[in-house]
Amino acid sequence: MKKFLAILLAMMLALISVAALAEGETTKVVSIDPATASEAAGNPTKAVTVKIRKTISATSDDVYEPSDRHPEVTLEFTAEAKSVELSTETEAPVVTFNKLTIEEDADYGDLEINLPSYKAVGIYSYTVTEKATSFAGMHEAANLELKVTVIQNVETGNLEIAGIAIRQDDVKTDDIENIYKSGRLMVTKIVEGNMGDRTKEFPITITLKAPEGKTVASTVTYKINDGDAEAVTFTDGKAEVKVNLKHDDSVEIFNLPEGVTYTVVEENDIKHVDDSKDEQTNKEAYKVEGEVTEAIEISVAERMEYDITNTKDIEPDTGITLESLPYVLLMALAMLGLVALKLRRREEY
Repeated sequence: MKKFLAILLAMMLALISVAALAEGETTKVVSIDPATASEAAGNPTKAVTVKIRKTISATSDDVYEPSDRHPEVTLEFTAEAKSVELSTETEAPVVTFNKLTIEEDADYGDLEINLPSYKAVGIYSYTVTEKATSFAGMHEAANLELKVTVIQNVETGNLEIAGIAIRQDDVKTDDIENIYKSGRLMVTKIVEGNMGDRTKEFPITITLKAPEGKTVASTVTYKINDGDAEAVTFTDGKAEVKVNLKHDDSVEIFNLPEGVTYTVVEENDIKHVDDSKDEQTNKEAYKVEGEVTEAIEISVAERMEYDITNTKDIEPDTGITLESLPYVLLMALAMLGLVALKLRRREEY
């Protein structure tokens, strides 16, 4: 009778597994050891390592330079037994994960799951947790569940792993995805006014700060106009980009992770004035508008654009306007003519 019940239970699990396969329940496994099946009837399954694809997707690739990448990251996962169904076992055996390093220029890797030896048929469920990284902009996968279905082959009596599934938010997935989010910042110099020097370079400082408790490990670069890209180095969560820009020059910073904040100011050695006509004789005096003095957080997958405008105007100090000048010249010529005429008359007498 017990043997009959065991066979019946195994057949039920097999049907459940087939139904799950038909519904696309089983996760696409990269590889599995064929020695999963035990050698003798009734023997437990052998411990086995399987692989599932782990991906990292960047936000809106179309707005980034091709060289922009997520940081190189080492990922760690843990599995905690959640439940056991249709089994004589009351507790699921331990499942472990190997660490996985995904390099900066790679979008995916194979995450290895170490499955234990299962001693009874059943459906074994685990809550899977991805350890949070310290990298700004990196969003780890959440709400993960691993389900392992163990059946007994009704012909041989061997226990077999018939299904391995990863579910996220209770939806089957063929890979575990992380998302790296970043944006970019552009600053353009504009010079206006009748005394504005459009050949002059103005020093701009862009200050960047990582979010609290996070590091910037991704490749952050900047370039002026269409020049060569230069690396931005963060030290203790802070970086400064100092550039000199003349009229119509732009500096753009790429791949700034989500959470990074920025300010944009002109250096203090440029004498700023409240009115563009103030201190007209000081060639360094400009009215400056458009600075970002309060820290702003990077907008993900967008280009944040700012114009820093320097204006200098003067009012020419002259009593003769250009409109009256022709008449003044005519009067001067007429007076010269009268003087010449008087001198000639004197000579005649």
